[in-house]
Amino acid sequence: KYHLDIERKRSREHDVIKAMLQRPYPSLVDEGGEYLQDIFFAHPRSLSLVNSFPTVLVMNSTYKTNKYNMPLFEIVGFTSTERTYNVGFAWLTNEKEDNFIWALQQLRSLVRNEGSLPKVILTDRDTALMNAVGQVFPTSAAMVCRVHVEKNVGSKIKEIVKLRQGEEVKEEIVWANLEKAFMHLLYSDTIDVYGDRLMEFRELCKMWPRLLRYIEETVLDTDKEKVVCAWVDKHMHMGNYTTNRVESTHGVLKKSLTDSSGDLVKGWEAIHHMLGLQFTEVQTQFGQSMSVEEHRYRDVRLYSLLPFKVSRAALDYIYQEANINF
Repeated sequence: KYHLDIERKRSREHDVIKAMLQRPYPSLVDEGGEYLQDIFFAHPRSLSLVNSFPTVLVMNSTYKTNKYNMPLFEIVGFTSTERTYNVGFAWLTNEKEDNFIWALQQLRSLVRNEGSLPKVILTDRDTALMNAVGQVFPTSAAMVCRVHVEKNVGSKIKEIVKLRQGEEVKEEIVWANLEKAFMHLLYSDTIDVYGDRLMEFRELCKMWPRLLRYIEETVLDTDKEKVVCAWVDKHMHMGNYTTNRVESTHGVLKKSLTDSSGDLVKGWEAIHHMLGLQFTEVQTQFGQSMSVEEHRYRDVRLYSLLPFKVSRAALDYIYQEANINF
């Protein structure tokens, strides 16, 4: 946890809030005792977007964005054109459950009515964040990033599964087979299929009981309803199984930051610049949906009332479903 002297703390807080007020961002500061604790802020246009497109929110933290080593907690959603947008940001002093609860409470305060609450919230497997999501958004379905789960299990497979010296090639084949079987288990589309594949996976792991115990205790017993298709596909996640959307925005922000060891004002300026470009892209996509009709939809009765009223991305989903059996 970082500490700053009071004078520097007040100056830093003052500069950040002053910058936000010059371009009015809804923002809140949590002060605990002598030290600045957390800052949450959201662009005014983000408020409009999150109340229009709240179905799925993805959240994660990124690091090395400021000299105080404060993690930057990012929350993103996506529009009907499938363009990712940032909902809000929070600089946190710690990634403890209380910090996440405070940040998520500020997020919830942006939602204008109960109908605009997210249907699905997707995170990595940070226990503190997962617990906070459950407390602040109890009606939202919680999902965990499948890629993070697969990577963790893959690393554990390589750590535990060892063959005799000289069998390195065979060892790599065994690793690959175990990873493939685990992924096959995650992609089970019904509970019955999951049960059958779980029995097969247990049989495959019988030589490595420690591996099986790890997977069952840390994934299957605790998080299967947040990562296995048989459960998560009951919710409107719109094809989002990973936190890639928010991690992509991490990458864009890092490119905007000229100095990863700058103060919070420099970090905020980089975020403000990034959002300007992002909103331009969002508006461009909306404009294309309102003005461009693809040739494949013309003179087809199924689509006669849809062009210029729904997004091109939505039309593409309808097109794929309509042609799935042809």
